[in-house]
Amino acid sequence: MNKFENFRNEININYYNIDLDHSRKIISLGSCFASKMHELFNNYGFGTLYPYRTIYNPVTIANNLNRMLENKPYDESDIIKLNEVFFSWFHSGKIYGYDKTSLLEKINQEDHSLLNSIKEKPLIIITFGSSIVFSLKNKNQIVANCHKQPSNLFTKRRLSIKEIVDKWIPLFERINADFIVSVSPVRHYRNGFIENNRSKAVLLLAIEELIKIFPQKVSYFPSYEIMMDELRDYRFYGKDWVHPSEEAINYIWKKFSNALFSSSVKDIVDKISNIRLRLSHKPNYGFTNDHKKFLIKLREDIVQVANKTPLYSWDKEIKKIDKLIN
Repeated sequence: MNKFENFRNEININYYNIDLDHSRKIISLGSCFASKMHELFNNYGFGTLYPYRTIYNPVTIANNLNRMLENKPYDESDIIKLNEVFFSWFHSGKIYGYDKTSLLEKINQEDHSLLNSIKEKPLIIITFGSSIVFSLKNKNQIVANCHKQPSNLFTKRRLSIKEIVDKWIPLFERINADFIVSVSPVRHYRNGFIENNRSKAVLLLAIEELIKIFPQKVSYFPSYEIMMDELRDYRFYGKDWVHPSEEAINYIWKKFSNALFSSSVKDIVDKISNIRLRLSHKPNYGFTNDHKKFLIKLREDIVQVANKTPLYSWDKEIKKIDKLIN
């Protein structure tokens, strides 16, 4: 089938020369698209971490990683109170607490877990969302999130290619891991579509420079290009016409997993996909003997696949079945 019969130009992705199986941890960093990749890897039985939650700019991600590597805990100066809730300037708004102590314990414990995972040579997947940053005027520090604070507290600017490259070179040198870097396919329309394109261009050129420096360690995944070129139709967007639809995310995931997974890993992923489908099954005629046999067989299959996915806990799924059959 030629491209005209297929009604699109397809982006071909070479197979990644990365040794990955279900015994290797995966760390996902960056934008909201990174959270989707984290969810999908977790759904298919991988041991995953998504520290800091949604962070769009590459400098804050780099600063947080440096702080973690230097074992420098976050303290009260890094915390802000909004109404009755506490947030960190350097984390997503999804990470919060109702008092400073509990929030600091949460984020410092997460850093401790992340440091232990990084020592195990994980696969680190990074998604840069925007090169537009906001800095606290009184500290001259780039923040992860403004947390709905007054705009006069911040200065807004676009990062340069050099700033991003200089921030990430020491990290790629220091961390023993494989890296796959991408640019988020989510457009930041609040800055205007022209400024969004300029912002994405900076990210793309910075990644290009980093791959030139670390060709054996850093790879690129074209999630942005797939969304902009292969899926350039609003039917592949959500209701806000900005975020990819579930159909688009699954399409991008399929292209990513095909380029990343070996045949043995794909076999396990296929088995897990079948298990997930069967877990969602609802019997037509209630809890019959046939349905009980169905659940017993499903439990046996879960136990078998659990032996091949040591970093993922199947306790929740097994307990759900046990509750039904006992």
